[in-house]
Amino acid sequence: MNHRFLCLLLLLLIFTGLCESTEIKLSSLGDCDIVISDETNQINLWWFSNNPAGLYWNSSREYTYNRFLGDSQSSEGDDSKFLTYSGTLGYFYPFGNRSAFTTEIGISNSELVTGNEEEDLGKGNLVLVGYNIILQKFLSVGVSGKYSVQNSIDFIDSLQITSTCINWNIGIAFQLGDHFQLGFSVFPSYISYENQYLEDISEFKLNGENFGSSLNIIGNQGEDIQFGLNLSTESNDISPEAEIDLESILPETVLYSTLNKRSFKFQLRHEMLDKSITYGFTALLESKSEDRRNKADDYLYNQDKTLVEFGLGLLINPRDFILICSEYYSFEEREEDLISGASLKNLGSRQKYGMEIRIFKRYYLRGGYVFSDSEHSQDKKLTYGLGYHEGTKTIVDLFYTIEEAHFINGEDKRIINSRFGFSSRINF
Repeated sequence: MNHRFLCLLLLLLIFTGLCESTEIKLSSLGDCDIVISDETNQINLWWFSNNPAGLYWNSSREYTYNRFLGDSQSSEGDDSKFLTYSGTLGYFYPFGNRSAFTTEIGISNSELVTGNEEEDLGKGNLVLVGYNIILQKFLSVGVSGKYSVQNSIDFIDSLQITSTCINWNIGIAFQLGDHFQLGFSVFPSYISYENQYLEDISEFKLNGENFGSSLNIIGNQGEDIQFGLNLSTESNDISPEAEIDLESILPETVLYSTLNKRSFKFQLRHEMLDKSITYGFTALLESKSEDRRNKADDYLYNQDKTLVEFGLGLLINPRDFILICSEYYSFEEREEDLISGASLKNLGSRQKYGMEIRIFKRYYLRGGYVFSDSEHSQDKKLTYGLGYHEGTKTIVDLFYTIEEAHFINGEDKRIINSRFGFSSRINF
């Protein structure tokens, strides 16, 4: 089995299982996140910009929620598959009309299944807390902290890894009149990796520091027009502890790494004709420089990457019992290998379709289709879902997706990925 290829995807799944950005409802509607205005898909400081200074402005209503996600991933022609499960439980509470508190806990587990044999690959735990207070009518400040522990196996370097991460997010926001909010946040983080080779007892520890900042602009024209703009920068540096025994470290093991990332994101959503028609637009520009080095400070990886992506969406809701949406993305990716001098350009597009039908007074049937096509890969995904909404008080959503990804860059490979999950939310 080609563990080198799949383990990178596994580590990504473990992380995103605890920090899911696309909610259950959107997952069942073809991931149409431009035009669907869900409670967790609003264009505001908290959900769009991840600025804790917008917690109370995001919602002044107490609520609790939970989420469970399962993922199964396998490679064509291989009898092994990766399984990942994660769950989160959260609570939001406003204090009067000036402050708010939120907390979330999460767990995850991943394993490799080959025939009748199961191998535990990693477990994770996460705790998040956030607090926001409005000092003046026009001024708000907020802070959030996240503590996470993740156990995993790296098949590339034959390592068992325990990572511990502490993230902080400190934000400030200004209400500029009735239609604009200006925010700024900084998010330092600290991470440590305790590594042990699978084949012997050699151990070593890596420490990393990360610092990022973002500038946020949120605008609206009543409830019909919303737009958001984010400018962010992030840097990360990982190095070994000073007392590390370099003699026990293999030459192909990564000991040093740096990452510098900058991004620009814009999104617009306009609801018209009493919300029967919604259109939207999104743009993303991202640049990233990353290198990894071994104990001799020789480069094992050194690349510059850029991404430019634009998306358009349209939603039609002619009756209370039916919703139809469609989105189209165009993107261009560029990679430059600074070691070999090789460069790679990848042009592609992504189409999303979703439909929701109210079958009874409180029940909704959903489905969707996603098709992505580029010079180096092709991806097809079918999505299904069911929802129960008791007005605005109780919301329950379920989804199931089956995805087939065909990679043709260097090695012809097909990955089959199925996901399922449910979430519930109670507004008090």
